[in-house]
Amino acid sequence: MSEPQIKNRIKRMDYVRAGDVLVNEKNFRVHPESQKRAFRALQSAVGNVSALLVYERSDGKLKLIDGEMRLKEAKSPDQKFPALILDLSDEEADQILATFDPLSDL
Repeated sequence: MSEPQIKNRIKRMDYVRAGDVLVNEKNFRVHPESQKRAFRALQSAVGNVSALLVYERSDGKLKLIDGEMRLKEAKSPDQKFPALILDLSDEEADQILATFDPLSDL
């Protein structure tokens, strides 16, 4: 019996302007100042090592799922970030937003 295929939802990887990504108003997570300081120190020492997770809405705009602190720490709206651009509905994006970080905390 063959294993079921897992659908690939990644449309592409691209570099996107910080100003072109909509922040997700449903993101309930708050980063304390201590976490921001640690993030800034890591960015200074190592640089960016992760991509934003965004999805392309039906109107063509990109909406953030994961990477809010990186986006908010952008030096300008023209700063570019690597991004995995996903093919999701708004409902699927909400499901990922609600579960992505909690799963990584397990």
